[in-house]
Amino acid sequence: MAPQIPERPSSLRLLERLADLVAATAVDAVLHAAVEAACLATASARGLAGLCGPEGAATDDWYDEERGWTPARLRWAGDEGAPGRVCVSATPLVCNALPPSAEGLPEATDWIGFTRFACVPLVPGGPDLGVAGFIEVGDASHVYGPGDVRKLGALARLTATRLGELMARARDELDRRLHAAHGPGATLLSLEPEQVLRATEERLVAVLGGGEALALRVEGERLAASHTLSEDEEALLTDAVVTRRSRRREIEGPGDGTLLALPLPSAGGVAGVVLLRPPDGAPDTWTHALLTIVAEQAGAALENAASHAVQVDIARRLQDRLAPITPPRVPGVDLAVEYRAGTPGAARGGDFIDFYHLTKGHLALVVGDVSGRGVDALARAFIAKHILRALVTGGQVSWPPRPGAALQGLHNALLDELDAEHFVTALFATLNLRSGRLQLASAGHPAPIIIGRTHVERPLLLTAPPIGVEPTAELNAHPTETYTLARGES
Repeated sequence: MAPQIPERPSSLRLLERLADLVAATAVDAVLHAAVEAACLATASARGLAGLCGPEGAATDDWYDEERGWTPARLRWAGDEGAPGRVCVSATPLVCNALPPSAEGLPEATDWIGFTRFACVPLVPGGPDLGVAGFIEVGDASHVYGPGDVRKLGALARLTATRLGELMARARDELDRRLHAAHGPGATLLSLEPEQVLRATEERLVAVLGGGEALALRVEGERLAASHTLSEDEEALLTDAVVTRRSRRREIEGPGDGTLLALPLPSAGGVAGVVLLRPPDGAPDTWTHALLTIVAEQAGAALENAASHAVQVDIARRLQDRLAPITPPRVPGVDLAVEYRAGTPGAARGGDFIDFYHLTKGHLALVVGDVSGRGVDALARAFIAKHILRALVTGGQVSWPPRPGAALQGLHNALLDELDAEHFVTALFATLNLRSGRLQLASAGHPAPIIIGRTHVERPLLLTAPPIGVEPTAELNAHPTETYTLARGES
């Protein structure tokens, strides 16, 4: 007779199941290990675990200590049953004497046949994991108390963490697949809203393993659709935007199948929405969780791109006012303006230009730049330009202005406007249109180039420091130098 092998103690089996849970590389393996560990930890006869999605809780099998795993497609819509209620409330639910009339709860125990059970939520460990579910155990005689809830809670946290790790791994794998298939362009990091929408479509189709996707921007609660939508499609998308939840509809007839509307959430509401046609019907809960993660990333990226587009438009409008491409027409002199960024493709900074033609005999102009880039630099440049215009045209600087005196007035006016990290460079010029006498003064700005009939020269101006570099001292008039331009020179 073969010797009988003694049964391993439950504590050892519990450690083995916990090790299986931590090492599992598939969702089903994680949930199975979690349920078996939960039954051992609470001395329960049966258990199950599942994931929570937009349509409720779901699982595909349940566990019995004697029989092992049994396939069973179980679904709880909304807050039906213990799993549904736990997924909605994210709080544990314990019952030791289920009354026959307990609305919504008997369905949760049909699979175990017991009226005593404990159910705890799998709460994600971070806002971007996109995974939530439940673990439930039941027994005919066990009385569930606070100690069982603590054990199940600790196990639920471990399970949620492992599911989150698997979700992050799936997300990274998706990034690698998209990068290999489409190159760096398949990214949500673009600052162009249309490129973000196209990248969103590619990522969602990759998650589904096929099918079709159409991503649209949302303005308020209105679809910014450039595509023709059917009534069913538009109603489904609008419902997803208004409720800020995914919506699904089964389409019958020509082109039948599943339509899924997925909102792209943002801090300000809903930045966009996607119409999906999955290749194999409604996605399972795990796939939907990954779709939700992509949607959240896409919503943030789309909001960022839209915000950038607004800033670019504001910056363009300000820059057009600061550095007008079309200069004024002044008899006796040809004026032209061309703007080129120091770095090709870079955002326009705080450059500004202005012309002053108060009398027929003289023309004054300024070319300046404020340190920094973006809307802040443009705002400072706008202030600098209009302070100088007020000085020159308002009589605080005599006409025709001496360039050094004009820059002195700008420096003194900006003392309270610039902090220690910002400064302004400026070149001021006054031209006598009859004699060609040109007066120049600079505050840290690059010297101009004078183009003659036979030569090109760069005057060696006695430049003063940029405005704001020495903010505590009231500046004396900048050195002003004089040149004479012959007709035809510039």
